[in-house]
Amino acid sequence: MKEQFLQNYLESSANILSENDRLPRLSEDINISIVVPAYNEESYIGTLLECLNDQIFDHKFELIIVDNGSTDQTAEVVGSFSFNSENRVCVVNERNIGAGRARKTGVDEIIRRVLDRGGEIPKRHFIVLTDADTQPGKTWLSKMYEQMSKSSQSILVSGNYHASPETDEIVEKEIGIKNYFLSFSRVSELLDLSIGQIRMRGPNSGFEIECYAKAGGFRQPLDVRGNTAPRECFDLVQRVNEIGAPVEHFEYSIITSQRRKLFELINEISTYDMVEDNTGRFLSNRDDENMLLNYALKNVPDDRWIEYQESILCRIVINSLLNPLLSMSTKNIQNRVNLDFWTELMRDVSVLDARSLSEKWASVIARELLLRISQ
Repeated sequence: MKEQFLQNYLESSANILSENDRLPRLSEDINISIVVPAYNEESYIGTLLECLNDQIFDHKFELIIVDNGSTDQTAEVVGSFSFNSENRVCVVNERNIGAGRARKTGVDEIIRRVLDRGGEIPKRHFIVLTDADTQPGKTWLSKMYEQMSKSSQSILVSGNYHASPETDEIVEKEIGIKNYFLSFSRVSELLDLSIGQIRMRGPNSGFEIECYAKAGGFRQPLDVRGNTAPRECFDLVQRVNEIGAPVEHFEYSIITSQRRKLFELINEISTYDMVEDNTGRFLSNRDDENMLLNYALKNVPDDRWIEYQESILCRIVINSLLNPLLSMSTKNIQNRVNLDFWTELMRDVSVLDARSLSEKWASVIARELLLRISQ
């Protein structure tokens, strides 16, 4: 039954590579694969490979880098890395632009190889997602595997990510705001633990292939101009919720580059609301985090730093609390966040549209939660 279901997914919804682009046969003793989309990541991907090579993990795993049309030395850095002989590193080329398409191609190729092993599928197979500019801790993979494998159901788990301590220390020294970037992760964590895991975060998530296939796999959403939009993870987790599969919080945050946020801060934009006209690839630019940080500290006024922090916290509140409150599937959310104004908020949920609710409540709740995590 499971085999037939996966086969139906491949025939109806999957990105199938040409025979020349397909990966080698999947080993029988591997039941976990890490998928990493990459576009011009030569400066960061070596650090990720070192972190993954240092994982304390009792099982074999494979790492699949999906090169999404890089024009730098990303593939060469991966090819020259000396990885632990117990594990395998593979590179897949996905020429269609977009991180969602890259993730989808990597996952779909794994499902094809699981089925191509022949016979009944004896093991559950898990997919772990991260990004090329992350630094997972040494027990990250083992904790992820443990949480997914202990569930008797096909499951999706997702955790948070944060800046390096050094980055936040520099911001505190220059701007005077403690835990500037960490505040985003802490507020997300507070809401995830209080409300439930509503969101899926691409740099730190995992799922079983059956759960993924039942939900229809990744789909690359488009913006109003037809360009790729960075919402494939939001889209997938909504469909996973719709089919009734468990979605759990993963209490293991990892370090990631703050390039996207610094780019937004400097340019006063939201990359979630726009797409680069010419490429539509990965919406943050490829500039080095330290270069962007130094530029921002020299050129961005202090009040803009404060405004930007509030805007990101408002975005988190909208996505992790207000929108779920408006959703029919989450009407039973209780006041586990312990907001004093919960009764008034719930009254407005019943009469206001999404925009009006966000305009009235996002900043109020964001300030309350920021104060709470700062104490």
